[in-house]
Amino acid sequence: MAFSLPASQVDDLIAGFEATHRGGTRYPVQSYLLFEPMQLPQFKKLEKHLKP
Repeated sequence: MAFSLPASQVDDLIAGFEATHRGGTRYPVQSYLLFEPMQLPQFKKLEKHLKP
């Protein structure tokens, strides 16, 4: 992910990250990093035909 932010707001961003870290929220959020979406059976069947 990439985003832009005016330099004048960087201190506020850092303060916000520090506050959420103290509150127990860490970035990146682990539950999303470990998420594996469910694959539909139709896609699994199609995948077998597409792989070399």
